[in-house]
Amino acid sequence: MTLYTPEQIYNAARAMLSMLDEDRRQQMRSLLQEADNGADTHMQVLDLLTRDDATLEQLRRLLGIKGIDTFRTLGYAGAAGEPMITKPGAVYVCPVEGCTERYVIGEAGETPPPCPKHHTPLVPEWAS
Repeated sequence: MTLYTPEQIYNAARAMLSMLDEDRRQQMRSLLQEADNGADTHMQVLDLLTRDDATLEQLRRLLGIKGIDTFRTLGYAGAAGEPMITKPGAVYVCPVEGCTERYVIGEAGETPPPCPKHHTPLVPEWAS
């Protein structure tokens, strides 16, 4: 999930084709062709466009983003407050009532991903 529609992302990518190196340009053309054929490729497009600072800055300009440091995380800004320190084996769950999504931390400091169903940050199981 991103802050921008797939169409906005695809339009920005088309505008940026000329500034990509040949390898990424070919990959981008392929992804855009897949999108034109109905495939959902906007996350892969974002990955290609955020790999270096020059294309990231151009993408920010095209999408009208000013001063957002968290854009490399594709729109996820995280929860307010102190950062959490995670430990291996800790279980995080979706806070939405009735959701059964769980994530087990594999290594110290790992950040649990958002719930794939509700796109909300997971919380420690003991806090739910």
